[in-house]
Amino acid sequence: MSLIRKNLILMLENMEDIIKLLREQTILCRRSMELFENLIERLKENSPDIIESVQKIEKITVDLNRNSIETQKFLQTNNFKNFSELLAAQEKNIQRNVAESLLNQSKNLQEKLRNLVEAASKLTEKGESFVNFNLNLMSKTQVDTYGADKLSEGQSNRRIVEFRC
Repeated sequence: MSLIRKNLILMLENMEDIIKLLREQTILCRRSMELFENLIERLKENSPDIIESVQKIEKITVDLNRNSIETQKFLQTNNFKNFSELLAAQEKNIQRNVAESLLNQSKNLQEKLRNLVEAASKLTEKGESFVNFNLNLMSKTQVDTYGADKLSEGQSNRRIVEFRC
Protein backbone atom coordinates (compact mmCIF):
# COMPACT_ATOMS: atom_id res chain seq x y z
CA MET A 1 0.00 0.00 0.00
CA SER A 2 1.42 3.37 -0.95
CA LEU A 3 2.21 6.04 1.63
CA ILE A 4 -0.35 8.41 0.09
CA ARG A 5 -3.09 5.77 0.37
CA LYS A 6 -2.17 5.07 4.01
CA ASN A 7 -2.30 8.80 4.84
CA LEU A 8 -5.67 9.09 3.08
CA ILE A 9 -7.11 6.17 5.08
CA LEU A 10 -5.70 7.62 8.31
CA MET A 11 -7.16 11.04 7.45
CA LEU A 12 -10.61 9.54 6.77
CA GLU A 13 -10.51 7.59 10.05
CA ASN A 14 -9.56 10.80 11.85
CA MET A 15 -12.46 12.64 10.23
CA GLU A 16 -14.87 9.97 11.45
CA ASP A 17 -13.46 10.35 14.98
CA ILE A 18 -13.65 14.15 14.74
CA ILE A 19 -17.27 14.01 13.59
CA LYS A 20 -18.15 11.55 16.35
CA LEU A 21 -16.59 13.76 19.07
CA LEU A 22 -18.16 16.95 17.70
CA ARG A 23 -21.58 15.35 17.27
CA GLU A 24 -21.51 14.10 20.86
CA GLN A 25 -20.36 17.51 22.09
CA THR A 26 -23.18 19.23 20.19
CA ILE A 27 -25.81 16.84 21.56
CA LEU A 28 -24.52 17.26 25.12
CA CYS A 29 -24.50 21.05 24.80
CA ARG A 30 -28.09 21.06 23.53
CA ARG A 31 -29.20 18.83 26.40
CA SER A 32 -27.32 21.02 28.90
CA MET A 33 -29.08 24.10 27.54
CA GLU A 34 -32.47 22.42 27.99
CA LEU A 35 -31.59 21.49 31.57
CA PHE A 36 -30.36 25.00 32.41
CA GLU A 37 -33.47 26.56 30.89
CA ASN A 38 -35.52 24.22 33.08
CA LEU A 39 -33.44 25.16 36.13
CA ILE A 40 -33.90 28.87 35.43
CA GLU A 41 -37.67 28.43 35.22
CA ARG A 42 -37.68 26.52 38.50
CA LEU A 43 -35.55 29.22 40.15
CA LYS A 44 -37.94 31.92 38.94
CA GLU A 45 -40.91 29.95 40.30
CA ASN A 46 -39.17 29.14 43.61
CA SER A 47 -39.98 25.52 42.88
CA PRO A 48 -38.90 22.83 45.35
CA ASP A 49 -37.80 20.65 42.40
CA ILE A 50 -34.52 22.53 41.99
CA ILE A 51 -32.49 19.66 43.42
CA GLU A 52 -33.76 17.32 40.73
CA SER A 53 -32.73 19.81 38.03
CA VAL A 54 -29.28 20.27 39.54
CA GLN A 55 -28.75 16.49 39.72
CA LYS A 56 -29.57 16.16 36.02
CA ILE A 57 -27.15 18.97 35.22
CA GLU A 58 -24.44 17.24 37.28
CA LYS A 59 -24.90 14.03 35.27
CA ILE A 60 -24.59 15.75 31.92
CA THR A 61 -21.63 17.77 33.15
CA VAL A 62 -19.81 14.49 33.81
CA ASP A 63 -20.53 13.45 30.21
CA LEU A 64 -19.33 16.82 28.88
CA ASN A 65 -16.15 16.48 30.92
CA ARG A 66 -15.56 12.99 29.54
CA ASN A 67 -16.06 14.30 25.99
CA SER A 68 -13.63 17.13 26.68
CA ILE A 69 -10.97 14.71 27.93
CA GLU A 70 -11.43 12.46 24.88
CA THR A 71 -11.19 15.51 22.62
CA GLN A 72 -7.97 16.72 24.25
CA LYS A 73 -6.41 13.26 23.99
CA PHE A 74 -7.39 13.05 20.33
CA LEU A 75 -5.97 16.50 19.56
CA GLN A 76 -2.72 15.77 21.44
CA THR A 77 -2.33 12.43 19.66
CA ASN A 78 -2.62 14.23 16.34
CA ASN A 79 -0.45 17.20 17.45
CA PHE A 80 -3.11 19.91 17.15
CA LYS A 81 -4.22 22.55 19.63
CA ASN A 82 -7.89 22.63 18.63
CA PHE A 83 -10.40 21.37 16.09
CA SER A 84 -10.21 24.52 13.97
CA GLU A 85 -6.51 23.99 13.42
CA LEU A 86 -6.99 20.28 12.75
CA LEU A 87 -9.81 20.85 10.25
CA ALA A 88 -7.81 23.51 8.42
CA ALA A 89 -5.12 20.89 7.85
CA GLN A 90 -7.60 18.44 6.26
CA GLU A 91 -8.38 18.45 2.57
CA LYS A 92 -11.77 19.81 1.58
CA ASN A 93 -14.44 17.13 1.32
CA ILE A 94 -17.92 16.35 2.59
CA GLN A 95 -16.66 15.03 5.93
CA ARG A 96 -14.67 18.20 6.56
CA ASN A 97 -17.77 20.29 5.77
CA VAL A 98 -19.83 18.21 8.21
CA ALA A 99 -17.14 18.55 10.88
CA GLU A 100 -16.87 22.32 10.35
CA SER A 101 -20.65 22.66 10.61
CA LEU A 102 -20.69 20.64 13.85
CA LEU A 103 -17.81 22.71 15.22
CA ASN A 104 -19.68 25.95 14.49
CA GLN A 105 -22.86 24.58 16.05
CA SER A 106 -20.93 23.48 19.11
CA LYS A 107 -19.28 26.90 19.51
CA ASN A 108 -22.64 28.67 19.22
CA LEU A 109 -24.28 26.31 21.70
CA GLN A 110 -21.41 26.73 24.15
CA GLU A 111 -21.80 30.52 24.02
CA LYS A 112 -25.55 30.23 24.64
CA LEU A 113 -24.87 27.76 27.44
CA ARG A 114 -22.44 30.23 29.07
CA ASN A 115 -25.18 32.85 29.03
CA LEU A 116 -27.67 30.43 30.62
CA VAL A 117 -25.17 29.46 33.32
CA GLU A 118 -24.59 33.14 34.05
CA ALA A 119 -28.35 33.79 34.26
CA ALA A 120 -28.83 30.83 36.61
CA SER A 121 -25.94 32.05 38.74
CA LYS A 122 -27.45 35.54 39.01
CA LEU A 123 -30.82 34.10 40.00
CA THR A 124 -29.14 31.93 42.61
CA GLU A 125 -27.25 34.91 44.03
CA LYS A 126 -30.46 36.97 44.10
CA GLY A 127 -32.24 34.14 45.93
CA GLU A 128 -29.39 33.81 48.39
CA SER A 129 -29.47 37.54 49.07
CA PHE A 130 -33.23 37.39 49.67
CA VAL A 131 -32.87 34.43 52.06
CA ASN A 132 -30.05 36.15 53.97
CA PHE A 133 -32.13 39.32 54.28
CA ASN A 134 -35.06 37.37 55.71
CA LEU A 135 -32.83 35.37 58.05
CA ASN A 136 -31.34 38.62 59.32
CA LEU A 137 -34.84 39.94 59.95
CA MET A 138 -35.82 36.84 61.87
CA SER A 139 -32.65 36.82 63.93
CA LYS A 140 -33.01 40.53 64.84
CA THR A 141 -29.77 41.46 63.10
CA GLN A 142 -29.24 44.98 61.79
CA VAL A 143 -29.04 44.83 58.00
CA ASP A 144 -27.48 47.32 55.61
CA THR A 145 -29.02 45.79 52.51
CA TYR A 146 -31.78 46.89 50.19
CA GLY A 147 -30.80 50.56 50.21
CA ALA A 148 -30.70 51.16 53.97
CA ASP A 149 -29.08 54.55 54.61
CA LYS A 150 -26.33 54.96 57.17
CA LEU A 151 -27.48 56.42 60.46
CA SER A 152 -26.28 59.91 61.32
CA GLU A 153 -25.24 60.71 64.86
CA GLY A 154 -28.13 60.98 67.25
CA GLN A 155 -30.39 58.58 65.35
CA SER A 156 -31.33 55.38 67.07
CA ASN A 157 -30.61 51.91 65.74
CA ARG A 158 -34.06 50.61 64.89
CA ARG A 159 -34.80 47.30 63.32
CA ILE A 160 -37.36 46.94 60.59
CA VAL A 161 -39.26 44.37 62.63
CA GLU A 162 -39.12 44.07 66.42
CA PHE A 163 -39.62 40.64 67.95
CA ARG A 164 -40.57 40.73 71.63
CA CYS A 165 -41.58 37.98 73.91
